[in-house]
Amino acid sequence: MEGTPVTLAVDVGILDVPVAGRIGRALSDQMPKVLRRKGLSIVTEDEVALLELRVDLPDPDLREYLISVKITMNEAQAGESLADWRTCLACTELGVVDETLALVSSLVSRLPEPEPESKLAPPPILELEPEPSPAPAQRGRRRGLKLGPLGLTSVAAIVGGLASAGAGGLLIDLGTDDTSLYSHHGLDPRLVGMSLVGGGAGVAVLGAVCLVVDVEVLERRRQRRFDLSIEVSPSSAGLWMTGSF
Repeated sequence: MEGTPVTLAVDVGILDVPVAGRIGRALSDQMPKVLRRKGLSIVTEDEVALLELRVDLPDPDLREYLISVKITMNEAQAGESLADWRTCLACTELGVVDETLALVSSLVSRLPEPEPESKLAPPPILELEPEPSPAPAQRGRRRGLKLGPLGLTSVAAIVGGLASAGAGGLLIDLGTDDTSLYSHHGLDPRLVGMSLVGGGAGVAVLGAVCLVVDVEVLERRRQRRFDLSIEVSPSSAGLWMTGSF
């Protein structure tokens, strides 16, 4: 019966007011101790049983008290009830309290053990699947340059310009070493070489600029059309481009 909650009701209303007050207070003060020794506790709700005490005085002249005790289990405990009573002849108020406590203690000992509350099945333990280890980061493939027509033409212009500049350098070197090659013809190869170097360098620089424009600016505008033409000759070089950016 340990920890069994009960509700206590004391009825001494039929006694004289002063007597009823003293006996009622004494029972209310001492009853919790008796019940705790029996494994019960007094509550105001969610009780297992109702404990009713009634003290009556049928014959005031003989001071014969009638003490009755009734314990009613709640519906969850099949609604069973136990009752008992006894008389206390020529009892003092303290004697009435002692007899009442003794009767309650005797009756509580006869109470059936309360049925244990149905235990809910514990929730299933969910086994957490281990999180997949992150896949090793793959090295990003090196992104090649996506050249459009302008880019391809720019590469050709750079190659042609560098070739023209290289040829001009050879002519300059040749004319410096042997002036007999042009003394009879009146043509100075150094002048031609310098023209080729200047024109080739200009074409190479312009090609590099156009290559940067193609890679950085025109990558998303491949639908635009460009008309390009390159002219490289021993005496001059140039790049013509028409279109819109």
